[in-house]
Amino acid sequence: MPETIKLTKTIVLKSRPLTKTKIKIIENIIEMYKDVLSIALNFGLKNKRKSHRKIREGIYEEIKNKYPKLPTHYIYTASQDASTRIKSFIAMRNGGKAYTSKPEVRNVSLWLDDVLFNYKDFKTNIERLFSINKEGKKTLHLRLSTPDGRIVIPLKPHKQFFKLLNEGWKIKAGFKLRLNKEDGTIAVLIPLENEITINDNFKEKQFDNSFAYQTQDGKIYIGGEKAYLYQTIAFQNEKILQPLLFFPTRYLQSFYSCLHSHK
Repeated sequence: MPETIKLTKTIVLKSRPLTKTKIKIIENIIEMYKDVLSIALNFGLKNKRKSHRKIREGIYEEIKNKYPKLPTHYIYTASQDASTRIKSFIAMRNGGKAYTSKPEVRNVSLWLDDVLFNYKDFKTNIERLFSINKEGKKTLHLRLSTPDGRIVIPLKPHKQFFKLLNEGWKIKAGFKLRLNKEDGTIAVLIPLENEITINDNFKEKQFDNSFAYQTQDGKIYIGGEKAYLYQTIAFQNEKILQPLLFFPTRYLQSFYSCLHSHK
């Protein structure tokens, strides 16, 4: 039987310039989120908690008292963020690669779950989120929950975004938001996933499917100790993988660089 694997990638959509009022609201919620994240990190490290549920339970009452208007799900996502940072820090410390006594909160992306914005429309009915101006340019509207109510963020979808959707890539949960104060815009990181079918003919390779991702030029890498380079082809109304070559994973980065240096 053919085997189906899932590929994931993240695409970035920038917003159109926002009003000063919206920028101030977003700056305010990012500062709140950053504080919640710091509290979550300190609690997790002090109490030796790595689970986002344990962290959330430990800080929930404190955060609700401190920020009563903050939508509750920001506590959930900040706890998930903290859990990820703690696990990464512990792994680095155990490997002798940590140079601080605890994770430092510097650059912060606002983690969004499917309650904090109109995710269901993005997932199942994205066409209803578009508007078209007089020049025929489309705007994609994200509705973000804030302590001041929901605000609409106008995003600029680009050709690559539409191309990926047409190729069968699906929007999945896990959006992140970053503010660019210099030009008064935000960037939204949108995770996508796609399913590719591998024919039985390729099973004899016995590759370890521990990672899979697609590059900008459409090539797909899959592998564990060995990495396999594929290209996607159409076969009997299915997308399947045609093998091109394989090589040790440690050569993956240099090989990929070589591919693009000769374009």
